[in-house]
Amino acid sequence: MATTCDLGHRLGLTVVAEGVEDEALRSRLLAHGVDLLQGYHLARPLPEPELLALVADSCRRPGAGWRDRAQRAGDTAQGTRL
Repeated sequence: MATTCDLGHRLGLTVVAEGVEDEALRSRLLAHGVDLLQGYHLARPLPEPELLALVADSCRRPGAGWRDRAQRAGDTAQGTRL
């Protein structure tokens, strides 16, 4: 996993992991240098109206958006972009 992440970064790419379903996997991926995560552990699929409301809410109120919730949940790995 670390080799794949390193290769992606050397090529100037953003490394994305999909299918993150638990905290243990999330932690391992971050430790190996994955830049972005997607999966049920982070957020369940939402109907379009709920997604639009979540995005609008995160733009209106600092600390209310999905990025802030993820950071409060422990995403403190240096260099990790949410």
